[in-house]
Amino acid sequence: RKQWVLTGNPTSVLKYNIRNFVGDIDAVFAGNPTTAKKIPKSSQELMDAVKNGKFTAELKGFYDRGGFQSLLAAQEISKVNVLEPFERFQKKTLGKTITKPLKTYTNITSGATNYREMISRYATYLDYIEQMKSNGGIPKNYGASKPEIIKGLKTIEDRAFKLQNDLLGAYDEVSEIGKTIRKHLIPFWSWNEVNFKR
Repeated sequence: RKQWVLTGNPTSVLKYNIRNFVGDIDAVFAGNPTTAKKIPKSSQELMDAVKNGKFTAELKGFYDRGGFQSLLAAQEISKVNVLEPFERFQKKTLGKTITKPLKTYTNITSGATNYREMISRYATYLDYIEQMKSNGGIPKNYGASKPEIIKGLKTIEDRAFKLQNDLLGAYDEVSEIGKTIRKHLIPFWSWNEVNFKR
């Protein structure tokens, strides 16, 4: 069901992305409005990484801290068995050949969904780094984070990552009971828990 909503049904994919885009923008403008000025840089660097495999030092730092794994879709759907490096271990069957166009379509929709969410996250990360570099390691605001936790982190990059993750939803920090609820009872429970914390 989750995969159908996130990557399958064109109508639900569109609605999901519009809803999440509005939610992300709302959080960003409420918690750290200066993120907006970093969106062009974020979009360009992410596209360069996707197309050409080129990572700037800042994007590499974001990636190494788990930036690509903290997305809502990445936390909601486990697809290890269909990740490219593992495909060679799977048997080629007629069914897989027939469904290849559908797989191509879902790869495009999931990639677009992740790219859309990543733009806001990475732009927020970049903006917080800039704020702290020009302000003695202190951000101009703490967004949805607890100041004492941010101050306890050693590097500006670690602080920026935590600030953006809290502001845009720390889906990789959902509680154990929350993970159980989303797996067995309420498919998209993560958003409810993350939004309540935020």
